Amino acid sequence: MRKSLGGAASNESSKASKGYLFVVPWIVTGNGGVDQVVLNLSRHFQEQGLYSPKVLMNSWEHVRPVPLSDDGSSMCMRVRSPLASNAPLTSMAKWGISLLPELRRLTGVLRAHNVGHVNVHYPSLDALQFVLARFLFRDVFKITLSFHGLDLADAARARGLERWMWKALLRRVDAIVTCSNAMKQSIVGFDPVVKDRVVAIHNGVDVGHLMKVRNLSARIDPRLNGKPFILNVASCEYKKGLDTLLHAVKVVRDSDRIDTNLAIVGPDRGIQRELQALAEQLGMSDNVFFCGEVPHTDLHAYYSEASVFCLPSRAEPFGISLLEAGAFRRAVVATAVGGIPEILTHGINGCLVPPGEPGALAAQLARLLSDKEESSRLGEALFEHVSAHFAWKNAFHSYATLLAQMENGSQRSLNLENPRWT
Repeated sequence: MRKSLGGAASNESSKASKGYLFVVPWIVTGNGGVDQVVLNLSRHFQEQGLYSPKVLMNSWEHVRPVPLSDDGSSMCMRVRSPLASNAPLTSMAKWGISLLPELRRLTGVLRAHNVGHVNVHYPSLDALQFVLARFLFRDVFKITLSFHGLDLADAARARGLERWMWKALLRRVDAIVTCSNAMKQSIVGFDPVVKDRVVAIHNGVDVGHLMKVRNLSARIDPRLNGKPFILNVASCEYKKGLDTLLHAVKVVRDSDRIDTNLAIVGPDRGIQRELQALAEQLGMSDNVFFCGEVPHTDLHAYYSEASVFCLPSRAEPFGISLLEAGAFRRAVVATAVGGIPEILTHGINGCLVPPGEPGALAAQLARLLSDKEESSRLGEALFEHVSAHFAWKNAFHSYATLLAQMENGSQRSLNLENPRWT
């Protein structure tokens, strides 16, 4: 994020166009699915010259906007939420006191970059600042919320005033994007009033770009050298089902007598010690490797060396790592939850199993590990499927169609079934 957002210089038409502001609740590093969505959409917006993409990263330390890139395409700034669950009354009071000056600063950023559209990714109640800025200062720009998973779960758990605020936010934006049809149904279930402005836009992967940006000097964890391994790329948290995967690998090694190991690549979200203890309890301390968070440009080393890719999630709004596994022609075993069945078809381009069932997971892993021809067939089929249907240009075209509908005043009934962008 230090040089330019999309990796290419902005052309004159892009500079002269309206700004498209991506808003993210953290510093974008490129690791993680949401970062990849924002970076790749930004790249396509820049290449097409439709809007001039900018990224605003919500940072509590930066009261005023601080540029993070030489070309001004990314910046940090505090955007305060009206409600903190640990101190609701105090946070409301501080929000009210600071509201007007913070809205003036936010409006200054929007005007300085000629922002015509604000796209808040992984939204929280701080997105109300944009709604209020538009209302109080009579600025003309559109607002889209893009949900990715746990952000929606936070809204669904809200009660009382917080729940009312969430519904007020959803009803006052121009469009709501989810990364899967499963999540779209969840939004509609939360607030049926907004059903006509909710659309599902799948995430993507550009195979050619993924290969181009690889760090060719990257290597797998040296502990894995020369060892066959099942790969999982996910954070260590309960919803990812890694405990189920450990039990499944135990079955594969003992009952099916297949010599394999497990590589878990991703940050610790609070349960890694429990998983390490479980691996020791199962007698697999020497066969389970926690590789930590790996830069996105280095992940290719793991995908390329893995025997099989596995995503055993209990809940998964989409599963962008499945697309990346497909880009490297890896056969995939995953659970039939959330948006995963919108990517994989069992027996056609992957294997689907119920969540939380180690036996079913082990059976599919053992089948692919012992049948190299079937594993290769599924990997090739997934590669073809991902290349044809999940390119980032498809997601960009859907966002572009959404923009056109909003600008034409047709956002009361959004429909991306037949986009005209080519």
